[in-house]
Amino acid sequence: MEENTQRLFLGFALETQQQAVNALQQRCVAACPGARMVAAKNLHMTLVFLGQTPAATKQQLLQQVPQLPLRRFTVTLDQIVLWPKPQILCLTGEADEPLLTLANAAANLSEQLGLAPKEYSYRPHITLLRKAKHQPSSLPPTALQLAPTTLNLYHSLSSTSGVEYRVLHRWPLL
Repeated sequence: MEENTQRLFLGFALETQQQAVNALQQRCVAACPGARMVAAKNLHMTLVFLGQTPAATKQQLLQQVPQLPLRRFTVTLDQIVLWPKPQILCLTGEADEPLLTLANAAANLSEQLGLAPKEYSYRPHITLLRKAKHQPSSLPPTALQLAPTTLNLYHSLSSTSGVEYRVLHRWPLL
């Protein structure tokens, strides 16, 4: 790994939904022994994971993201799903057309820049719990609407106190 690389991803902050998501996390963690809640400051909806990004590639990314179709969207996340391989419990839903178009364009940009290749079809999600081993069966129905106003470039920074997601740059959604 190069010395000047950063683990990056593009995503959306929870602007007004932080408390609702935290309350949902509390209910989920009670139903999932051994699972850990994602720290409130790290909650976000991922657009595309970029991976280890060299400084020069990051500069290209900063120049090219404004060319993406940065349109506003609203997405309803209404399903709590266990993704067994990464052992995460997510709040997820279906992407509308502007979000799906943006996700595909961002994944294509990632590949063009030689970063993380597209592995899956895009599914909007907020990771609620890590180290989750089973799907909780007794959770009330949940529906959360997100209508972000910015796309953010995040740096996933590991430290002795855990992972921290820092916003490096923001682009307005129009």
